[in-house]
Amino acid sequence: MGKIRGARPAPWAGWFRAWCVVAIALAVGAGWSGSIAAWIALGGWLVVFGWGVAKPQWSFFGPVVVDCGDPGSVALTFDDGPDPALTPLVLDWLSRHGFRATFFLVGEKVLRHPDLARRIVAEGHLVASHSHDHSVVSNFRLTVALTRDLAQVRAAFREVLGLDPALHRPPVGLTNPHLFRALAAHGMVCVAWNRAGGEAANRRIAGIRAIGDLARPGAIVLLHDVLPRPEHRELFLEQLELLARGIGRQGLGTTTLDRVEGLVAWQPVRG
Repeated sequence: MGKIRGARPAPWAGWFRAWCVVAIALAVGAGWSGSIAAWIALGGWLVVFGWGVAKPQWSFFGPVVVDCGDPGSVALTFDDGPDPALTPLVLDWLSRHGFRATFFLVGEKVLRHPDLARRIVAEGHLVASHSHDHSVVSNFRLTVALTRDLAQVRAAFREVLGLDPALHRPPVGLTNPHLFRALAAHGMVCVAWNRAGGEAANRRIAGIRAIGDLARPGAIVLLHDVLPRPEHRELFLEQLELLARGIGRQGLGTTTLDRVEGLVAWQPVRG
């Protein structure tokens, strides 16, 4: 695959392996000594593991793309779609400003809304995997189940769009060692972000209000093209306009993640 700008080193040769070694040592020490301090230290070390799960930017379990590799651009990314209630409005906004974006699509929704998925591609945007079912228990699945989920989402992309995605963003951005084994089995790469409003898929007002200030040079911006609460639509669209102004004010362009050096985003289906 070559060098990937924005990807951190694979941490089984680093962070995660070091964590395992220290965790074993702490567990042995706590069990042998019975010391309260040793048990507290072990508990604290388990918290580090939890942060590794919750913060994909750490690349704790495997290599993760965390920036677009271009200080003159910003990579706009949209998760959880396609959604008939919001994706068309997002596409209209992108077209109006001449922006290009990357959409991390849910396989089941691609099958449910094939015309909308095709419109995303037809308008020049990149599509990538965001799991097949976006299950709340996704991060508790083992390698076999995660490998099967990736196979399902790839099959949905091939059926509807005629392409095979090579980029994946896990639901909620949660990672674990099983995910990276599954990604390796499919030859896929994990993508995170370095700018987000924390709007919880357009559920949190405070997070939506932060969207307008997310543009930064080289950023991968996390957004969502789903509308779980219709009353948030106008605020979301207003913030997109503020985001567009911020991009223009900083003299930035927009880029899709297939422009990251060494990163293959998808392959056309042949035959």
